[in-house]
Amino acid sequence: MNSNGYKGVFFDAGNTLLRVHPSIGAIYSEAARQFGADLEPQAIEASFQALWNKTAPLVGNEGHRLTYEKERDWWKHIVRQVFQNLIQFEDFDRFFDFLYFRFERADSWRLYDDALHVLEYLKANNFKLAIVSNWDSRLPSLVNQLGISHFFETIVVSAIAGYEKPHPAIFQIALQQTGLASQEVLYIGDDPFLDYQAAKKAGIHALHLDRNARFPDHPEKIASLSELIDFL
Repeated sequence: MNSNGYKGVFFDAGNTLLRVHPSIGAIYSEAARQFGADLEPQAIEASFQALWNKTAPLVGNEGHRLTYEKERDWWKHIVRQVFQNLIQFEDFDRFFDFLYFRFERADSWRLYDDALHVLEYLKANNFKLAIVSNWDSRLPSLVNQLGISHFFETIVVSAIAGYEKPHPAIFQIALQQTGLASQEVLYIGDDPFLDYQAAKKAGIHALHLDRNARFPDHPEKIASLSELIDFL
């Protein structure tokens, strides 16, 4: 056991271990070109981000696994809204299918440079690792494609678990599946509310991963995953 008494480290996924590559705007723009539309990635990115900030959550926190159809319909609504004021596709359904499958591929994502080294260190030092993420059911396959699934005892995904952060139940599922108590776990994520505060409310100690110094006054934060090694 380390000096802090932790036996496990749980991670958020997006913007913590992995990120879209090269960007949402770039991938959407590339896909649009395949269907005859020449749109600037920056315009698409701005439209997506504005919409994302006001979109209702995918998961209703009722404890029921979402169907594949509900996940796709949720994403289809978002994509349709992103392009609503930019272009009308002749065959939107075919375009959406192309884009949806594009994000299932590992080449649309990148691990952060510090992720693999830290995961290797933690595993070598006998920490139990898990991912707890608000994501659709494609995440486990994506983590496997990126070559890191063997590090984790479990991957708890909101669309599969039926609970979404900040609901404490999604953390409890991870604790149950790893056999750890809340005080034995450290949680790492990039969102000060959905990750840091949510984990704390579930009784789990947390660190806020603030890679780009967006929250200079936030407590208990690290600027990179590499800082975890010294912390532990």
